[in-house]
Amino acid sequence: MDRKFVSDLLKSEIVRVVPLHGGDINKVYNVSTEVDSFVVKVNEASRYPKMFEQESRGLAALSASLFRIPEVKCVAEKNGNAYLIMEYISNGTSDSKTMIKTGEYLAQMHRNVTNASFGFAEDNYIGTLQQCNTMTKTWSEFFTAHRIIPLLKKAHDEKGIRFKGINEGLLSKHLDEYFPVNKPVLVHGDLWNGNSFADSFGQPVLIDPAVYYGIPEMDLGMTQLFGGFSSDFYNSYLDNNPLDRNWTERTQLCNLYPLLVHVNLFGSGYTEQIQSIINRFFS
Repeated sequence: MDRKFVSDLLKSEIVRVVPLHGGDINKVYNVSTEVDSFVVKVNEASRYPKMFEQESRGLAALSASLFRIPEVKCVAEKNGNAYLIMEYISNGTSDSKTMIKTGEYLAQMHRNVTNASFGFAEDNYIGTLQQCNTMTKTWSEFFTAHRIIPLLKKAHDEKGIRFKGINEGLLSKHLDEYFPVNKPVLVHGDLWNGNSFADSFGQPVLIDPAVYYGIPEMDLGMTQLFGGFSSDFYNSYLDNNPLDRNWTERTQLCNLYPLLVHVNLFGSGYTEQIQSIINRFFS
């Protein structure tokens, strides 16, 4: 991190820099001035083009919800490095009240922040993978063409991983059977427990979005995939945005996408789980 460059961007002298855990994509720091504290993300601009601009606009989209969303201060670039500077939100204790609020706020977002088509105004990222968000009229077409088929092809071409019993025709046919006609709703897009936490007042916070207009089961499925969300969360969600009784099945089908993301990012560890979902829904 170029400390002077960040100081100039903040128009304030930096008094402390503490590295934060930021995964494999970015170097992340908690940068403090005499009056405020910030998160600074840094990565190679050429390696991840426009990642921070797209993250900034994703956070702006989420600000239409009741969640606390970190305020972006600026996006900048110097010497081949991209910088994203936003407010620092300290972690508090997540308890049952926080889970209830998180379920309520997500339900409110899915119920009220809607769009005419599936997709988003621009492409963005999920992890380090570029995510195509071309606007599409039906969910089955969007999920097939812009989520599952590209990642099946990528897994085969780049890692030699092939899955049996699934193709574009089968996807389109069966998705129309499994999913009711849904209006496109704003989804976080990468809602595992590391991207949702409570601030020091117990207010639910969302970070690191991969937003687009999709269906509620995409977010709900992701919350189930790696755990961390209690029954209070799901009960609160359903109290505020009731779904039909088959929603839990649909989340498993939706989880083909994040599982394929993980296969393409991390290798074959998720192949058995993916093949099991394919066998269940497409055989």
